[in-house]
Order: sequence, then C-alpha cells, then structure tokens
Amino acid sequence: MSDESSLDDVQGVQEHLMTALSQGGTPFGILPLFTLDEPDRSRKHILSYEQEVSLNEEQLTFKWQVSANPSFGSPDVFDRKIFKIIESLALQQQKTLKNPVQFPLHEILQVLNLPSLGVHFARVRSSIQRIASLKVHTHFTRSSGDKADLYSDTFHIYDDVTFQDGSFGNDIGAGNHQLTFGDWYLGSLNFGQIKPVDLQYFNGIVNPEASRLYEVLLVKFDEATTDHQKGWQLTYSDLCHLMPLKEAGWMSSPQRQLEEMHEELIKTGFLDRVEWEKTGDSWRLLYIPGGRAREGTAPEDDDD
Repeated sequence: MSDESSLDDVQGVQEHLMTALSQGGTPFGILPLFTLDEPDRSRKHILSYEQEVSLNEEQLTFKWQVSANPSFGSPDVFDRKIFKIIESLALQQQKTLKNPVQFPLHEILQVLNLPSLGVHFARVRSSIQRIASLKVHTHFTRSSGDKADLYSDTFHIYDDVTFQDGSFGNDIGAGNHQLTFGDWYLGSLNFGQIKPVDLQYFNGIVNPEASRLYEVLLVKFDEATTDHQKGWQLTYSDLCHLMPLKEAGWMSSPQRQLEEMHEELIKTGFLDRVEWEKTGDSWRLLYIPGGRAREGTAPEDDDD
C-alpha cells in the first residue's frame, strides 16, 4: 500500500477508500441507509453491511453500520423517499455540489403530490430531522498475520439542517431552508457514485423494495453500459445484504420472495427481465435493463 493511500494517512484517506469500495462493486452511493419495512421507532435499530475490498493489491474488510437516534427514531419508508427527493433536487441544481444546499419544501410536496398544508410541511420537516439524526459508522480493517490496522469514521449524512420559515399571504411554507451534506455523502455525490432518480417514476413506485432496487440498478446499469455488459449480476445473498432483506428460509422460494418487486419494475419498463441461475446451494441473478433504464444510461452523444 503506497504512502498516500495508507490507512495511517488521514489526509485524503476517504477518497482512496471510496475508490476501493467503488472498484469492489459497491460504491458508497448504494450502501444501505434505510430499512425497507416500517420500523418501531421506540426500539433501537442498527443496520449493518460487510464486504471485502481491495486497495493497492491489499485486502481490506469493510464494515458499515447505521444507527438511529432514539430521540427521533428510525427512518421509515416515507423518510427514505424524502431523502431521495432532496438528493435528486440537489443534483439538478448544480453539477458540482457545494455546501450549504438549498431545499424548497414546496417542491418536495409537489413531487409527492401533496397539498401545501401545515400538516404535510410538518411531516417533511420531521422526516428531514430524523434523517439528519442517523449516525453512520465505517470500519476498514487491514490484517496481516497477527497485526491488524483499523481506519474508522463516524459521521452523519446531513451535518446541519436549518429551517428558516416564513409566511407570505397564503404561502405558509415559504422560507429559506438549508442542508449541509456530510463529507462522505457530498464526496459520493460529486464523484458521480449516486444517480438522481426520475422523480415522477420514483414517486410512482408502490413497492418499497422495488423502489430500493430501482435506486441500486440506476448505478449498476450505468456501470454495465460503460463496461459493455449485458446487465448486472450478483448472488442472491449479496442482493439481500445490499437491499437489505432477510434471506428466504430453506422452505421458502427466493424467486417468490422477490417476485413482487421484480414485477413492478418489469411492468413499468425499467427492467426487461431477471435471469436466475442455480449455483450450488444458492442462486445468481442477472438483471437486464428495460427500455426506461436504457434511455437513462445512453451515452450523451448517442443519436438514437
């Protein structure tokens, strides 16, 4: 491992580790942040993910943990939708994002097709505060014989949230609202590791698991197009860890478990099909993009 990318060198280490993750097939932008069910906000919930990555021909173990602040509780499906909407609106504002980032509550409600009522503004504000309270812990461990080097970082996706509300006539949601994105998240956005969702399509997805898969496939299909691949392939186990989903038991069918989320993306044209291949005791899946996905990943100079 070269000096400039050593775990011992804090200067620039995040950029090197983000690169290692991306080269390992899991860019920061698709790591799991939210559960896909409705969490009990009164209970402590920790989401975790782990994988092996390579940096300068050395193997590292990467661990990712997301925990909620008990005062705000765990984010739910609605909160994740708010997060992706703000993300996409921010990416539309400027090519290279700089803090702080402005976000209009009215525009968020418009995407959600919700009227400008006080109860909806309050719900969105509460959602943003809950997302800001999430704490992320990352660990990169390099092991060699009896020696182990550890680089760890603890951070928030949003470092700061400011609501400056105003009321002008009937415009009860007016104001200057700002977010300060955390370094890891901002870097991931500016490195192109996160693709903005199609807001109209995203808001129309009914199944939360299909919505999460759409988010992941936006990135993976873009990579597949760049690499001239047919689609994106991974094991069933890796998919469950990434979503995250609980793996089907030995008496259950993985195909049946994922059928609803696959069918929604196929019927709406984002997926063409999913091919399953039996490998020993497990399965491999190949996701093949549909017309809607191919339109979104087509090269800019493509005349078609």
